[in-house]
Amino acid sequence: MTGILIPEGVTHIATDAFCKCWNITSISLPESLEGLSKQAFEYMNLQSISLPCNVKTIPMYAFYECTNLQTVYGLSHVETIGHAAFTSARGTLTGELILTNIISVEQSAFSGNDGITNVVIGENIQIIGESAFAHVGCNSITILATNVPEVGRDAFNSSYLSTIYVPDESVETYKTAEGWSDYADLIKPLSEKPAE
Repeated sequence: MTGILIPEGVTHIATDAFCKCWNITSISLPESLEGLSKQAFEYMNLQSISLPCNVKTIPMYAFYECTNLQTVYGLSHVETIGHAAFTSARGTLTGELILTNIISVEQSAFSGNDGITNVVIGENIQIIGESAFAHVGCNSITILATNVPEVGRDAFNSSYLSTIYVPDESVETYKTAEGWSDYADLIKPLSEKPAE
């Protein structure tokens, strides 16, 4: 068995539900799904996953070391991404990471994914944890929040990163805020971001 179709009506996937199910490369999640538990898909060979709109939280280690996972659809409506939820030593996630409604990105959430080419963090962000975006592959990150979020140590520790774009009116506040001052030389106003 390499694929699973979870039927409509299922609202929750429990802890370790598919952990280390090596042979499964695809899972179709129902629109009725509302929640995942920690380590639900840890160490799987999934290549992509589409998250239903009612899933607002990705718990800790949910997709940890899914070494073939390249694309996650539906992250734009997620509000919380837990500790090491998408950490991968092989850096498999690719493309854009658009976190429109995100409130909290916890420790090491996306660490090691050097295939990520663009990150946009929405205006509701309050917490960016330690090493949350360490070693992602993009050279710029955009943060739309005018209120400066809490940031953990080495949150953006990446040799690729050269610019962090923030709202023009908040540039100086970001540069002097605790934790953000480490990135003062990288912080620039959104108005200077090249058109895509």
